[in-house]
Amino acid sequence: MKKITIILMGLITLISCSNDDDCNNDPMITVESFEAVVIENPSEGQPIGTVNATANNGASLVFSLDNQSVANALEIDAVTGELSVLSTSAFDHDVNGTITATYSASSGTHTREAGITITVSLPVPENDLLAYYSFNGNAKDESIGTTDGVPSGVSFGLDRFQNANAAAVFNQFGAFVDLDDQDFFVGQDQQFAISTWVKPNNFPTDTRNQITIIGKLSQTTATTPCGEFEQEFFTQLTNEGKVRVVYYEKDGTINRPYRWIESVNGVNEDQWAHIAINYDGSIDTNDGKDRIDILIDGVSSPTTMVEKAGDVPTEILDTTSHLSIGNFLDSSGEVCHNRAFEGTIDDMAIYSRLLTVEEITNLASDN
Repeated sequence: MKKITIILMGLITLISCSNDDDCNNDPMITVESFEAVVIENPSEGQPIGTVNATANNGASLVFSLDNQSVANALEIDAVTGELSVLSTSAFDHDVNGTITATYSASSGTHTREAGITITVSLPVPENDLLAYYSFNGNAKDESIGTTDGVPSGVSFGLDRFQNANAAAVFNQFGAFVDLDDQDFFVGQDQQFAISTWVKPNNFPTDTRNQITIIGKLSQTTATTPCGEFEQEFFTQLTNEGKVRVVYYEKDGTINRPYRWIESVNGVNEDQWAHIAINYDGSIDTNDGKDRIDILIDGVSSPTTMVEKAGDVPTEILDTTSHLSIGNFLDSSGEVCHNRAFEGTIDDMAIYSRLLTVEEITNLASDN
């Protein structure tokens, strides 16, 4: 369920012994602090881990919870000491980044307590995260940034775990999520990465009419005469399900330098696939093709140079077109050069660095 729990046991040990007689005659209870990281929006009843508490004479312990910083967020099994999620809504990264509580372990008249600290995390790496969209009923940026999206023609439906209202569905011609004018890709020797899950419903019927995952481009054509050539960067799926990435060095005309690169491998219709793209602007080998690394379901795909113009772009230059998920928008936020995505997109993250192989493997396995 978009949720993985990582258990980290603390080091604080408290020993039950109120006086010398107790030490000699009664059970000695040892308790340890408990720490864990839980991905936001877990399922109700999801196990988090078991607290570590023992009695030196092997006596049974009874466990209970108190002092929860978020009321009714957690519950504990009185016999086993297993912690689990009681309230799914309490595990909201933006609202409750940390949840604390105290647990008690009792044997007869003797009780000892220890602390519980739960860190609520996003389901993606958070360092150098520019924007993150879980699409849980909206297009809000859940990173520390403020790049909230404005959906148009987009609904929210089932994600890859069959959670309702938890992924962006593009089922209308011209649908998009407008992220406004951003400079995420701009600069010489720039590095950035995109990670997302996609489930395309329909591939285009010809080689030129691709469906857009994310892009920052407005390009006037006979059918979309928006009067702009504000081309920067985009990624799409082709009629064969291959991942297409194009980057530009804008010069204000249709004759700008660019590189058009595609994966050899592809994704399938009506199946979820994870796509990660690393762009490293410091690399010029193979005429600029090696700037792009495309990974599908955690595996790096061979790529081909489909088309190019001019010398290798020195840098991606800033444009006035809007960054958009699912389509291309001009500088006013209107659709220009319509290449709408058809299907579902989920858990999109944009980074100001390259993602490591390990990170991509974990993302592709929901780990």
